[in-house]
Amino acid sequence: MEVEIRPLDVTRDRAGFEECVRQLQEFEHVIDPRMRPASELVPDYLAHLQSRCEKYRGQILVARIDDAVAGYTCVLSQVPTDDPDDGDYEYAMVTALVVNEAARGAGIGKA
Repeated sequence: MEVEIRPLDVTRDRAGFEECVRQLQEFEHVIDPRMRPASELVPDYLAHLQSRCEKYRGQILVARIDDAVAGYTCVLSQVPTDDPDDGDYEYAMVTALVVNEAARGAGIGKA
């Protein structure tokens, strides 16, 4: 089983990406019921990540196994500090790292 990691192709990857978002949101909703239900969040979430990527020079990457999305991550590469005691610099941040339930244990997160 070979893992391919590449930038999100919305046309090709949207359904698999949205399934990963749905699984994550359902998990988080169990922990904190105040979180938006997956049915409400999924339609808006991609646009939100894309907006943050544009603002902070980021990228959404997908991991694919056997031509199916197995997970995704969002990496922002130029996030400015906003705390007064931090100084004036930028840092990188991983805002999400999600592996589809069916692909867990296959080393996707590590890849």
